[in-house]
Amino acid sequence: MRIRPLDLIVSAVAAVVAVLAVALWFAAAPDVVWFTLGAGLAAFAIPLACRLVVVELSRRRLGQSLPAASIGRVLSSGARPELEGEERTVSILYAVIEDFAPISGNPKRLVGTLNRYLATVTPIIEAQGGFVDRVDGGTIVAVFGAPVADRHAAGAVTAAMEICRRTDREAFRLDDDRPLRLRIGVDTGTVLAGVLGPPGRAVYTVMGDVVHQAARLASASRGYETRILVSEEIATACAAEVLMREVVTGHVAGREMPLTLLKPLATQDGATAADREKASDYAAAFYYLRSGRYAEAAAAFAVFTGDPAAAALAEQAAALAAAPAPVRPDDDAGCPAT
Repeated sequence: MRIRPLDLIVSAVAAVVAVLAVALWFAAAPDVVWFTLGAGLAAFAIPLACRLVVVELSRRRLGQSLPAASIGRVLSSGARPELEGEERTVSILYAVIEDFAPISGNPKRLVGTLNRYLATVTPIIEAQGGFVDRVDGGTIVAVFGAPVADRHAAGAVTAAMEICRRTDREAFRLDDDRPLRLRIGVDTGTVLAGVLGPPGRAVYTVMGDVVHQAARLASASRGYETRILVSEEIATACAAEVLMREVVTGHVAGREMPLTLLKPLATQDGATAADREKASDYAAAFYYLRSGRYAEAAAAFAVFTGDPAAAALAEQAAALAAAPAPVRPDDDAGCPAT
């Protein structure tokens, strides 16, 4: 709903007149006590009334384009986001339902499941300072760090972990009775943020390669049988708040340089001794692998039973340990005796 300038004038004048009427009634009293009370009431109430009018009109104006979850944070922070367009550093949570098929034999059941799933995860995202930017079938894109800057990396990763816990607890099932299983990627980077769309339907959204990169991480998570993959940049940004372990360093589609990908284990506050021991042991296994101590690496990774990523690394390390050592140019091996 568009707020016209006349609305602001009428609302402000009405509020001021109402407060002044009460204040003048007290001030007209012959008793000096009542006069003082009336003057004090006017001095306190007039700015307050004007402030309430401005806040409400600001809320209504922001509500035309900003997600409801973001309006309160904008008003309480006193920030003035550039809704017309600005560059911001944000974190993106990209969650996709594994093997989602929009063509369903039972459309009502599928839509009902999706709505219950969205009703479950949206408050989790908002509680961590994010908002749902878009929903496309079985995909959710959530933004953290816009329109108000905050602890966006930790918020995105914490939300991802809680989403997995809650969806497991709710035991959502798709229309073919398969359990709803998520793949989530989290990355951080610079985006163009602003209000886009035709009049009456404009919304606050973000655009940038980081959205696609988060989608690639979500897709790559399937190859390592882990539900959440985060970039090294995310892990560094929230190391004080989230305990991580490395999954792999390798190439991801769309990037030339190899990336280090990690998996969140728990928040630092909620991590158990077992979580910390697991992260430490995993780091040691990677150290052996990178140091060329392949037999030790294979044994260290093999300890993590039920972990497909660790099993693959154990197999890789064992193969390297069994391979013959490469011959260096200065080796005498293979040269005739003289």
